[in-house]
Amino acid sequence: MPPKNSTDVHREVGKTKAELDAIFSFQEERVLCNDYTIHWKTRLFQIKEHQPYFLLPRTKVTVEEWLNGKIKIRHKGKYLKMHEIDPQKIRKPSAATKLLPVKPPVVKKLTVPAANHPWRNYPYGKQQYSSGKTTYRRELVPA
Repeated sequence: MPPKNSTDVHREVGKTKAELDAIFSFQEERVLCNDYTIHWKTRLFQIKEHQPYFLLPRTKVTVEEWLNGKIKIRHKGKYLKMHEIDPQKIRKPSAATKLLPVKPPVVKKLTVPAANHPWRNYPYGKQQYSSGKTTYRRELVPA
C-alpha cells in the first residue's frame, strides 16, 4: 500500500559520529585510584598528567566501550587523555627485599592494686556494707 503523502518527514539527527558512538556505547562508572589508574575488565589504564579538569584520586569517571572496541574515559563531559598499561610490565618488589616478620600484638595484663595500696584507703567514694544495705560514710553525706 503506497503512502498518502510521499514527502519525507524524518528529522536529521544533528549529532556527530563521535557523539553517536558515545550514545551507543557500554558505559560504567569507576573511581580513580591513588596512582591515577583505572581498573576495568582486567585491563589497567593510566590517566595522563595534563587534563581538561583537575582530577584528584577517588574522582568518579565514566568508562565507555564503543561498539568499534575503543575505550574512552570521560569526566564532566570531556574525554581524558589516557593509555593502557601492560600489567606484566608493572614494577613489582624484587625478591631481594626481605619483609620483616610481624610481631604479635602485646596484650597487657590487667593489674589490680593490692589490698594495702594507698588508693584503697582513699576516703571518698568508698561504701560500707552492713546488713545488705549500702550506706555511705558520714563525711560524704552533707549535714
